[in-house]
Amino acid sequence: MGMLLMGGFAQGVIRSLGGKLDDLLITSSPHDEDKPCFVLNADSMIFWKRSEPDLIAGQQLLARLMMQKDVQEKYSQITGSVPARTDVDLSGPAWTDGQRASAAARVEAIKTRRMLMSFAHNMALPNHIASAMIDVVTEFVHDDKMPPEQAVARMATAAETARG
Repeated sequence: MGMLLMGGFAQGVIRSLGGKLDDLLITSSPHDEDKPCFVLNADSMIFWKRSEPDLIAGQQLLARLMMQKDVQEKYSQITGSVPARTDVDLSGPAWTDGQRASAAARVEAIKTRRMLMSFAHNMALPNHIASAMIDVVTEFVHDDKMPPEQAVARMATAAETARG
């Protein structure tokens, strides 16, 4: 018996290692509110600003190709993730119930303004602020004498100091 808290993409890894998704429960993380909350953690592509017309055209072509519906479908079916596009039909047999539930939670979270950017993947804050906060979390985890109230106060101070 075990528990793994991961994004839906873990099912692609499990499937590729010969695991059966029927042996897993893929669901939202536990919460005690009626509305879903969705933490966005997305793969990102960075295109450096270029002045050469042929390189700019190549970057634009690659971006268009990556966002095509069929590319989004194939990528997500292999990885177990949810497509970046919200107009992909997930009703077919190539999709899992976990992907359908996650996509539905994302749509609802967007409607109710409960979409959160991932702190762990530097999407929520500038890196220098996140790093200062992570330092406090790390210290708290390794210092069994630090009370939670002290950690909270230090976290606020670290964020404010880093913000400048």
